[in-house]
Amino acid sequence: MNERIKELATLATRQYSPTYYTQEWIQGFAELIVRECVGIVAKRKDQAIEDSWNVDEAMSLAEMDLEEHFGVES
Repeated sequence: MNERIKELATLATRQYSPTYYTQEWIQGFAELIVRECVGIVAKRKDQAIEDSWNVDEAMSLAEMDLEEHFGVES
């Protein structure tokens, strides 16, 4: 498992529920992952606007950023 996912699981445990896999913990963990993804996509969007990229190029790079960030292979 990617280190960042482990960190987010620990953070979810501290913020939402001390017990894994409760509804509160699952929802909190998912929210943390989504927030992180939104931040990554927003960073690429801002760069795309600044550098006048097309949407396809920006989204392809955001996809690669997300895969790399979370250690997922496509």
